[in-house]
Amino acid sequence: MRLGISTKAILLAFCMIVFFGLALGYFVIRYQSRVLRLELNERVTVLMNNLSFNSEYPLLIEDKEAIVRLTKGILAQRDIVFCRIEDKSKNFFYEEGSKEVGPISEYTTTIVSKTAAEELGEELILGIPKELEEEIGRVYLCVSHSGFKEKLNKAKRIIAAIIIPFIITTCLAIYLLLKRILGLPIKQLVKATEKISQGNLNDRVPIETHDEIGVLAASFNKMTKDLQESTVSRKELEQRVVERTRELAEERQNLENTVQVRTRELRESLEKVEDANLLLEHANRAKTQFLSSMSHELRTPLNVVIGFTDLLSEQLYGNLNDKQMKYVSEIGNSAEHLLSLINDLLDVSKIDAGAMELEMEDISFDELINTIVSMMNSQFRKKKINVKTSIEPTLPVVTADRRKCKQILMNLLSNAFKFTPEEGRVEICAVYGGDFGVRIEVRDTGIGIAADKIDKIFSEFYQVENVRDEQLGGTGIGLALTRRLVELHGGKIGVESKLCKGSTFWFTLPLKKLLRKEPSEQKEAEEVLKENGAPKGRRILIVEDNEVNLAMAIEMLNVHKHRVVVARNGQEAIEMAKQHKPELILMDIRMPVMDGLEATQRLRAIPEFANTPIIAMTASTGAEAEKTHIAKGCTTHLAKPIHVKQLFAVLKKYLSIEN
Repeated sequence: MRLGISTKAILLAFCMIVFFGLALGYFVIRYQSRVLRLELNERVTVLMNNLSFNSEYPLLIEDKEAIVRLTKGILAQRDIVFCRIEDKSKNFFYEEGSKEVGPISEYTTTIVSKTAAEELGEELILGIPKELEEEIGRVYLCVSHSGFKEKLNKAKRIIAAIIIPFIITTCLAIYLLLKRILGLPIKQLVKATEKISQGNLNDRVPIETHDEIGVLAASFNKMTKDLQESTVSRKELEQRVVERTRELAEERQNLENTVQVRTRELRESLEKVEDANLLLEHANRAKTQFLSSMSHELRTPLNVVIGFTDLLSEQLYGNLNDKQMKYVSEIGNSAEHLLSLINDLLDVSKIDAGAMELEMEDISFDELINTIVSMMNSQFRKKKINVKTSIEPTLPVVTADRRKCKQILMNLLSNAFKFTPEEGRVEICAVYGGDFGVRIEVRDTGIGIAADKIDKIFSEFYQVENVRDEQLGGTGIGLALTRRLVELHGGKIGVESKLCKGSTFWFTLPLKKLLRKEPSEQKEAEEVLKENGAPKGRRILIVEDNEVNLAMAIEMLNVHKHRVVVARNGQEAIEMAKQHKPELILMDIRMPVMDGLEATQRLRAIPEFANTPIIAMTASTGAEAEKTHIAKGCTTHLAKPIHVKQLFAVLKKYLSIEN
């Protein structure tokens, strides 16, 4: 069988497309396998660290029940098939699960107990931390490969479902293209040659390209014309007209075929775009769920750090020297900074997912600005920065979310504080902007921003100078969140700046002309916190499954010598409440056996607990979470991390004599 030039070219193109498609699929599968394996290792590492940390105290006191609960919690995780915990002598303490479940990977880590080192003179030599670590046991985990293989096989199917249609579509397109560009002209040349050899001089080769085939076609046409000059007749002219008509019909048919092919390709492209949009929507939803879960997991240890830091800073268990107070203050500031970053990331995620809701109310910007400036005055005084406010006397009331507006102003003032050198100047102006509403400006005499970087500073995680901004405490998320919050209100935000001369950040919000309101409930609550007369010696039930959080809450309540009863899940909470009749219940939400919301609903169904204050303690934040908890029967909501003053204020409110 003789193959033509066009057929050979098409076959060669097909082979190359298939080869590169299969190679691409192979490397994508290899990459996906590596990613899945890294994800599995990271997840197991986090589980090992958490199990090691949470096993320290139960292992020290030989609390086997706690170890059993931790082990069962770990085995509830997907792919974890065996867990073993040994004491410091490598003697068996507890194990559960089986290794005989197919291919597995084994992981091990140590359980370390940290103890305080004795003072050597004024400080330990060379600044070694005043803690000693002692290995008290080991943890062994076995992870099954079945989940990993299942994910990898699923990825292979998805990749095959993408690569194979891509190869088929590309081959079809190449086939049509080469057939039109190369195959058809060659066939036309062969046909013209055959006709000339038969003495037919009326046909012309309809090829007008500038390549070799076009040159050859032009030579054929010139030769035919030269032969035909002395023999042209009426019949030949009529025949030429007929042939030309047929050619036009063929061209029209080819054009119709091309239109049909193009229409089909466009339809397929639209279907692919719809599929891609669906995948993006799923990815965005998954990102939101991930950030929400990570926020909860990060807030839980932060609750412990901030709670114990508050206890130390208030010196409720004894006085601290200046150096100790400085260290405690640094720990507290770092924890609050980390909490702020978590809140910012979660807010950005909620806005992107369309889940952020504004609690609109009438607010007065002169009151809001003065409040925030008072809060930050100590920071500005440390750097000797002169702060000036200029508020138009007739400034109208704005309908907006008070907390979000406070967040916007705090972000802009914090930005000005970081980038303004000592003895600089910061000015906050609020003026009536006409049709644009209220216009707020924050001016500083800081380092300024280059003109080519102004358009990028409101982007996520963008830093003008990475090293410098990290040293000043910047992460690149504050201004991005500020822009989203302003636009969520229907306003606009911008910046004007010159290098070494300072910057002016401004934003606008829509207006609603109403009478000024009295100071907010939040301000009244802050005044209540300053009063004395906290309740003491009351019966309080704490429901908390995290041992460290539980210990911190007990320490806070011991300050006023409350009688504390402990439950570690919702079922225990109901039993302990019936037995001890608490005057107030601090209820964690996420717990094993029975969660806090279900336990609250069951307690409310018991007449003697219908009016007992039940305070929800959870890492979930925001108005939506608070509404959900109150709707399920909770009296109020305390978001983790919990501060000592916040807890004391709640106790005073719900355990006071008049209440």
